[in-house]
Amino acid sequence: MSAVIDNRPERGWREILFEVIFEADTPAGKWFDIVLIVCILLSVATVMLDSVSDINASHGRLLHAVEWFFTILFTVEYILRLLCVGKPIRYAVSFFGIVDLLAILPTYVSPLFPSSRHLVVVRVLRVLRIFRVLKLGHHTKEATLLRKALYASRRKILVFFSAVATLVVIIGSLMYVIEGQENGFTSMPRSVYLAIVTLTTVGYGDISPQTPAGQFLAAIVMILGYSHTYAAATSSSDGNITIEGQSVRLGESWQNGPVVLAWDSVTGGTSNISDARNVVLHEFAHQLDQEDGAADGAPTLEHRSRYIAWARVLGAEYESLQRRKKKRRRSIMNKYGATNPAEFFAVATETFFEKAKQMKKRHPELYEELREYYKLDPVEWV
Repeated sequence: MSAVIDNRPERGWREILFEVIFEADTPAGKWFDIVLIVCILLSVATVMLDSVSDINASHGRLLHAVEWFFTILFTVEYILRLLCVGKPIRYAVSFFGIVDLLAILPTYVSPLFPSSRHLVVVRVLRVLRIFRVLKLGHHTKEATLLRKALYASRRKILVFFSAVATLVVIIGSLMYVIEGQENGFTSMPRSVYLAIVTLTTVGYGDISPQTPAGQFLAAIVMILGYSHTYAAATSSSDGNITIEGQSVRLGESWQNGPVVLAWDSVTGGTSNISDARNVVLHEFAHQLDQEDGAADGAPTLEHRSRYIAWARVLGAEYESLQRRKKKRRRSIMNKYGATNPAEFFAVATETFFEKAKQMKKRHPELYEELREYYKLDPVEWV
């Protein structure tokens, strides 16, 4: 916005108008920007609602009228911006000047190109002015760092996208040959589309292979797509030094779905039955927790009356573990349990079965809640 500040006009009505329109530091300027942002959001919402066929059928005329109202309003605003700056052309070719122009053009050309009116959603870019209103300009430093990081990684990004593009084209072509048009693979682009949604493990279900060969190929692609998700990106920072890496996930549990475990973690968890680290117990607890449709550390209990005591005891123990983690104090439970209530329940389950005596001694109420839930008493096994 420095270019606009340098474009300040000389004294007079244009300077007063400039302060209102371009300077958010003044009360009038701040209110102008707030009202403008509200109008921008309302105009974008109007266009989006108009694209819904049912709403368009019943309220189309009203929405068109509202859209024209906002267009005329933004046109007047655009003209005032050009009038109050010292060098109108300089503003017109600036980023915000171009965005302001693009925000009103689609509506005017819509009589010739009806579908173009929906392009006015570009107005949402004008909401970037909120950075001035909320004084968030200093955060542009972070944006600059992100841009530099992306630029520095441009070759790696290019290699990655090139490899992915090559892979999906080859897979899509093979799928087109294997399945054919009779199975819905009407063109190679459509087959490439399937390869993309399969590789990314999205799988919308609108098209799927029907032949054994096609299904086998799709299975291979799914495995390729999932393989990268099982290595979690990690980042640690020490002052100005950032260390990037990857950490292999020990296990994952999906609601009403499969449990995936790293075999090394399974065997490692059974080699030491007293370290309170058992990925099988951990993911099993997640499955129990998700029975009611939510992973919140509150599984389905036998009686409703049990939920009050459960919430009181586990809630207090969860907060206690968070405090111990923050103060770097030792605990018999893995500090990972302080992440969220769902992880706390899973970690508490590991500790309940593998450090039963210690839990019963140090966390008697928690032990009793888990003993009542699992209908087991691991202390008796020792």
